[in-house]
Amino acid sequence: MHRINRTFPIVLLLLLAAILAPATATYAQDATPTPVPEEEVELTTVSAQVELSNQLGNSIISARGNHFIIGSAPPLGHPYEEIAPVEAMLGALATCGLFVYEAAAAEMNIALTSAQAAVQADWDARGLTGAADVSPGMQEYRVHFDLEGPDADQAEMLAAQFMTRCPIYTTLAKTAPINITTNEEEMAGPVAEGLVTSTVVATLTNQPGRAIFSARDHFLAVDSPALLGGPNLDINPLDLLLGAQISCGAHIMESAATANGIPFRSVHATVEADFDPQGMSDGSVDPAIQAMRVQWEIDTQTPEEAQFFVDQWLARCPIYATLSKAMEIEVSHKLMGQGTALLNIVFAYDVPTSELQAELAPLAEQFAASDGLLWMLWAVDEAKSRFSSQLLFAEMADVDAFLESEPATILMEHPALSEFTVATYTIMAAESEVTRGPIR
Repeated sequence: MHRINRTFPIVLLLLLAAILAPATATYAQDATPTPVPEEEVELTTVSAQVELSNQLGNSIISARGNHFIIGSAPPLGHPYEEIAPVEAMLGALATCGLFVYEAAAAEMNIALTSAQAAVQADWDARGLTGAADVSPGMQEYRVHFDLEGPDADQAEMLAAQFMTRCPIYTTLAKTAPINITTNEEEMAGPVAEGLVTSTVVATLTNQPGRAIFSARDHFLAVDSPALLGGPNLDINPLDLLLGAQISCGAHIMESAATANGIPFRSVHATVEADFDPQGMSDGSVDPAIQAMRVQWEIDTQTPEEAQFFVDQWLARCPIYATLSKAMEIEVSHKLMGQGTALLNIVFAYDVPTSELQAELAPLAEQFAASDGLLWMLWAVDEAKSRFSSQLLFAEMADVDAFLESEPATILMEHPALSEFTVATYTIMAAESEVTRGPIR
């Protein structure tokens, strides 16, 4: 399979043509930011993607140019070798809390020499396996901060900032109680018997705006968002939360396929979330996630099988069951390679291939940036001076726009090209990993 870069070689041009003072108070979650009138809200959209890896139970999350692995949990029959989706979500809460504490301490001239956050959540794993008709969503969260520097009053002030300025907290606070303790105060036990308790720990490093998040024996470096004074270069808490959502679905689908003997070759998903980042610096603005969209592309044989996999995710995923209490989640899916538009271009040329390449080279970047271009395959027969290509676009409107674009017009009116055949198709079969490579 050829992976195509946007820095195309010349031959590819032809193809394109076509992140110890004791304080013992437990804080209630009553610090909800004052709602802002709807017309004043300016939302930002953040996103992440997931692909299954070639290792059972592991998925690769991509967000803002960063890539990290989230693994599955033992109830699904997968190896427990990476950070699991629930742990990723709790890691988002832990690191977001540390970054708000760090930023607020600096703003209020509070000496904060070290900080660590431990987060626990209780949930019913029977919902994940489908062994019982129960919700797998989180039932209670417990967050414990170990701080060096702040006194009791200062620690309480920092906790209040956390409860208003952390988008992960303000989102998850809508889904279950969150109990916060500091220093000598002990965390409570599980909210009920028979529940699984997931635990993660995060620690601020000596580099401002960076924390190390750990779950069991696995570690990730996480950066603070820019509005909290961080570098925002590595993965951040929102990336972790979004990655937890879609990796959970990918693992459930993979497990359901095996359990039911359904062919399942691949899955790709994109998740988008809308929130007001200004709330991270302005406590009067609610930074909670307002809406979420998840789009699935599933490589299986029939629409009914694809729907089955999505239904399994909706019914069994602890992350979806949790976040759906906080916001509207729009879900869509399609068979991989369907609902797209295919453009087939064939032409002949009567000049040496190298000469044609040189003449068309200036168009390379324009072709690479064509809206909606997803996949392509090609063939060049120098002996017969013929070129053929197939280009897959997100929808037919993208094909029409491509054919009417200036680069396409220049190509098709080139005096050295002839015998053009241009055909479009609105539906195509499942993607071929042998004949196409992704443009992403």
